Amino acid sequence: KTARRYDYSPEVYVNRAIDFIHYNYATIKVNDIMEYIGFSRSYFSTLFKKQTGLSPQEYLMQYRMKQSCRLLLETDQPIQEIASHVGYDDPLTFSKAFKKALKTNPTEYRLKNQNAETKPESPKNIYKNEE
Repeated sequence: KTARRYDYSPEVYVNRAIDFIHYNYATIKVNDIMEYIGFSRSYFSTLFKKQTGLSPQEYLMQYRMKQSCRLLLETDQPIQEIASHVGYDDPLTFSKAFKKALKTNPTEYRLKNQNAETKPESPKNIYKNEE
């Protein structure tokens, strides 16, 4: 078996994956990212984590949470609509993931931060310490 030759540096592939996530986060699964990039999941996960500090799954979840925070603060959409908009079919699953990431539920987050003068808590690197 010969080694596959890649046309670009690992950074290019990781940046393509990140762009793909940003444009499709509500409808994709990690396997869709791998199909798009054209690498095996284990190989690309190693490359991705080396570049970002997160696995593709962690990055996707974190991005979904960031988008949900933005929607909670900038819109009056009901929680179930926001859940659907960021890729969750079930609002309860969304609420559980949100609470795990931000240590508060979506309704409390909205109430606490919508009129706050301080910068709201962000889900930045929420998965960094969950190895």
